[in-house]
Amino acid sequence: MNRQEAQAARSAARELGLKRYVGLECPHGHQERLVSTNVCAECNVAKVSRAYHGDTNGYKTTQLERQTTEYVRPYVTKYLKTDKGRASAWKGQSKAIAKRALRIPSWYSESDEVVHRELRRMQQYLKEATGQMYHVDHVVPLCGTNVSGLHVKENWALIPAQANMIKGNSFDPELLDY
Repeated sequence: MNRQEAQAARSAARELGLKRYVGLECPHGHQERLVSTNVCAECNVAKVSRAYHGDTNGYKTTQLERQTTEYVRPYVTKYLKTDKGRASAWKGQSKAIAKRALRIPSWYSESDEVVHRELRRMQQYLKEATGQMYHVDHVVPLCGTNVSGLHVKENWALIPAQANMIKGNSFDPELLDY
């Protein structure tokens, strides 16, 4: 198959709404290609699998793959635990989301995560039992106008969705139960 035939096959597959077509052979001998990117389908699956499992046998590694090896990964993990790292991880997102990421304190622990997961389970249970939607609310808003809270278990409450929509991003200390 020559380049013109491969282009014609890709165009025909695109018109038919197919995701794959038979095109030029890749360096590994595969012919099935993705219509959207013109990349070898089998090599693409192998690349994703390598990135997930860290396995590179038989394939040349790209610069990006080399950057995510075990030499770099510990440094990235350590950096992402810092406030600056958390903010840069949200780069490209809105400023409000980046600010929320900074509302997770450095002492946020596994017990906080367990409590958050349990609140999510309770939220699902209440939805199924009552048919009413519930939200895990930050009592003191993360990015409030007058006051800002933290993303920790002491600041979470399970409340009806309608009440949370009314409350919005506001804070009323009179509504707190001490």
